[in-house]
Amino acid sequence: MTKIINAGSKLTKPDENPKPPALFENAATQILKYNPIRNPNFEIKKTLSASRLFAILVLLPTLITAFYMYAIAADQYRSEAMFVIKAADKQNISGIGALLQQTGLSTSFSNSSAVVEYLKSRDALRAIDKDGEYKSSMTVDSADILARYPSPLSRDNFENLYSHYLTKTKVLINPTTDIIELRVNAFTAESAQNLALKMMGAARSFISQLNASLQTDALATAKSSVLRAEENLITVQQRLSALRSTREIIDPTIQVKGDAEITLALTEQLLNLDLRIAALKDQAEAAPQLKTLNTQRKILKQNLDAQKSSRVIGDDGKFVSTIDSFSRLKLEQEFAAKALSAARASYETARLDTIRQQVYLVSVVEPNKPDDSLYPERFSIVMTVFAILLGIFTISWLFLANLREHAE
Repeated sequence: MTKIINAGSKLTKPDENPKPPALFENAATQILKYNPIRNPNFEIKKTLSASRLFAILVLLPTLITAFYMYAIAADQYRSEAMFVIKAADKQNISGIGALLQQTGLSTSFSNSSAVVEYLKSRDALRAIDKDGEYKSSMTVDSADILARYPSPLSRDNFENLYSHYLTKTKVLINPTTDIIELRVNAFTAESAQNLALKMMGAARSFISQLNASLQTDALATAKSSVLRAEENLITVQQRLSALRSTREIIDPTIQVKGDAEITLALTEQLLNLDLRIAALKDQAEAAPQLKTLNTQRKILKQNLDAQKSSRVIGDDGKFVSTIDSFSRLKLEQEFAAKALSAARASYETARLDTIRQQVYLVSVVEPNKPDDSLYPERFSIVMTVFAILLGIFTISWLFLANLREHAE
């Protein structure tokens, strides 16, 4: 009986040190391995991974940037200039010009904006680099590999040169004062000043082109009116000269007046002579003076008939048509002369208007020759890179921590 009880007790008494199955043993090991409370090495590994990420994303690029800025990057000098675009005369502003000024868009501001856009254009670069001065100033030996032209990352062509030109020049305009500010960076003080002078020269040339284009466009219509009026007057004068040559007379109206006076005088003489002859016949028909008077009357009558037939009455009435043609041509000549005078007056008015509308460049501050290099701003660039990389690191670390929390 005692043996049976002992055997039963052995069957029912649990084991003091039970061994878990293999499956549960592996799960416990994994929990112990990744549990931050049971595994203190987890925090150490997390700290090490954060430090490694900080060093890779922040410290190393910042150190590389600082090394390049302070050991490799070349000094750059800045030359600055200021100028303004002025009109020759601001009087007699048209309605459109007054409206533009009321809305803040004055013509001077429009011209200044045009100059600013030109200095930012490829045409300005072609004018500045006509003798290769810009390109040569950016390929000096003292220039660093990233700031010079061409850089190892770009090819030597005009588009890349234009992109480089935009990085080294700044053209700003003050909308309140219309003053244009010019900034030029170069690797030597002389190059910066020379390039600024070149840019101001290009601006002056552009303004001259604007004035020439304005004058050409404004005077084209007035000039064509003058030419048409001159051609019309010349045509009328040629027709008048042809009529004079054909009729062999300078001015028929004057000739008619002279012929009329001669005819009237001859008629009056003939009338007086007839009266004398009649008086003598009444006194004595055989008077000796009658023969002489009759001879005079005959000659006078022949002269009168010849005078009448030669101009007005004779030649099939062509003299009358000549007078009409001459009068019409003289009237056309007067109208053509008046039209020419009006066209020339309009041309002169247009010319004066273009002179008043012309613009010119007034220098406010001449391009300076810098004494010291202020660029690149090494400390600011390094701190900016550090701040940006620090922000990227912070965002990346928070993102990884969030993923880790979701995974746990």
